Amino acid sequence: MYSITINKQLLSLNKKSISSRADNPTNKPILPSNTGLNDVINAAPTSANSVVVPCELSKSEISIPGFICKGQLIFEDNFNFNLDENKLWTSEIMFPGHPDYPFNIYEKKARVEDGKLFINPITLESDYGLDFVRRSLDLRDRCTGTMSNSECYREAFGPQILPPAITAKVTTKRTFSFKYGRIEVGAKMPVGDWLIPLIQLEPRDKIYGSLNYASGLIRIACVKGNIEYSKRLYGGVILSELNPYRSAYLREKVGNEQWNRLFHNYSVLWSPNEISVYVDGEKYGEVTPGQGFFEEARKYNVTAATNWLKGTLLAPLDEMFYVSLGLDVGGIHEFPDSPNKPWKNASNKAMLEFWNAHDKWYPSWRKEESALVIDYVRIYAL
Repeated sequence: MYSITINKQLLSLNKKSISSRADNPTNKPILPSNTGLNDVINAAPTSANSVVVPCELSKSEISIPGFICKGQLIFEDNFNFNLDENKLWTSEIMFPGHPDYPFNIYEKKARVEDGKLFINPITLESDYGLDFVRRSLDLRDRCTGTMSNSECYREAFGPQILPPAITAKVTTKRTFSFKYGRIEVGAKMPVGDWLIPLIQLEPRDKIYGSLNYASGLIRIACVKGNIEYSKRLYGGVILSELNPYRSAYLREKVGNEQWNRLFHNYSVLWSPNEISVYVDGEKYGEVTPGQGFFEEARKYNVTAATNWLKGTLLAPLDEMFYVSLGLDVGGIHEFPDSPNKPWKNASNKAMLEFWNAHDKWYPSWRKEESALVIDYVRIYAL
């Protein structure tokens, strides 16, 4: 155990870390005391403005000012209260666009039941009425996207229909972000054609660029909903929207059974030197930058790669990220073209082609099985 002197004013700003822990007497989402903090507060100061911190400081950083002890639990939610009550999560309300252009809208549809978060896919028509895909939809009174573009308002025109599905996405963008640590998510993956669960870390500030994953994306876990994909677990890093570089740092584990049958513990260990992915405590892959991701990215003409030279070897994965949980449908990059896929990724009518085939894929969306279900999220400092 190290003894480190820290400014007393800074210490007082970080008396608590974000949590909704079960050991809270009221079981309400709170900011519980830091590891060893009571001892620190009662310790005799070494000078008028400083105290001795009785722990080894972590390499992790969080969006709350103050110190972090090595191994400390810095975020936890067990979904014991609804999202409006615990105030840890922000529901996205928008039309998601670049770079993957999924065939869904995010609305405030995530719900908490029996200590779990549920995100189900539904059709646009089931909420707004028959043939609504050919009308207009204005989300600007509640939109969380950019008002000046198609994230908040769309109008159907010819083959360019409205996204035919509604899902949800919640993030800690407004409440908590961190750099380096271990994140664990207990989840049950959805079953249903062309569903893509989003259990990931997204860049808060996007200092390396806002387009085409220029600032990176850390995928904690993904098992796509189609039966043919259900034994394939992916986790790792995405640094470009296009293959082959898009999947260069995604690691895969093929299971003996379908991953979406049961709950599993999916985790990522994110350090300044590498990113490792685990399932149920077993490591199945790692991502290391070598001499920097720039060297490999330039071979694939990734425009943003030159910006990564401004950071560390791990750039663009060396900045603050927040937690993102959601569900996407289809899109133009996640599924390779195949005989049984009803749209072509390069088609300018991809969304319409998808919707015209809904009699083939919609029966696979069953309420009990097609939800992404999250049991808990925990983040520990390095």
